[in-house]
Amino acid sequence: MLPSSEARLKHQRDGHVPKPMRREGFTIMEDKLLYRKLIDEMVRACLEGQGQIGPKRARAGVWNANAVSDQGLMADQHAMNALLSRLSATDRAVVATMLEQGFRNGVHESLVILHEAGIKPFDQAEEGTPFHDFVGRLTAWQWPTAHGA
Repeated sequence: MLPSSEARLKHQRDGHVPKPMRREGFTIMEDKLLYRKLIDEMVRACLEGQGQIGPKRARAGVWNANAVSDQGLMADQHAMNALLSRLSATDRAVVATMLEQGFRNGVHESLVILHEAGIKPFDQAEEGTPFHDFVGRLTAWQWPTAHGA
């Protein structure tokens, strides 16, 4: 049973640092399935999720329709709107590609760091390293099957 929030906070105030949850008792197969799910979720984020928000805005030519002033909290987003409005559709597509690649590079670098630190389940991979698996999955590479096909 997990301690209540109040008990955890008191424990922390008393100088006790909470330990990270451990994944004890996981089998190799469960680790492999978790690993594949995480890699596939990162690929989905790149192709359909957060990694497509900026590129979609760039292609549309409007970063934030609510940023209507070059003063205040959204001045930077207003400047982005102004820049995108000056670009041709072809140039906006180039910016969108740059944003997509920047997002993918961030995921790739995160996988490099997790792998080099030996963080489970990124301490192993199907084809070389997790970042190789990630790049492969981005290009529709299929996970190996149990019988090696």
